[in-house]
Amino acid sequence: MIHAEANACGSLSIGTKHSGNEDAIGEGNGFLVEFGNVDELSNKIKEVLSYKEYPKIDQTKIVDWKDVSEKYYKVFECAMKIR
Repeated sequence: MIHAEANACGSLSIGTKHSGNEDAIGEGNGFLVEFGNVDELSNKIKEVLSYKEYPKIDQTKIVDWKDVSEKYYKVFECAMKIR
């Protein structure tokens, strides 16, 4: 959810692959790095911090809150069934 919130504020976000972040981070609104790859993560952070001009977020890549809330509802609903 934090990635969608960051994008809604016009900020890029960085998250790990294979952890559900792919639902919120896509080309144009952030970056995905391999889980546990500290070098890749630190290099991506350095890259973003080195930007002279912050890139514009591609608003067409951002899911709206209704879509996000429905996805979270399904996740929580499934988690409750597993319990």
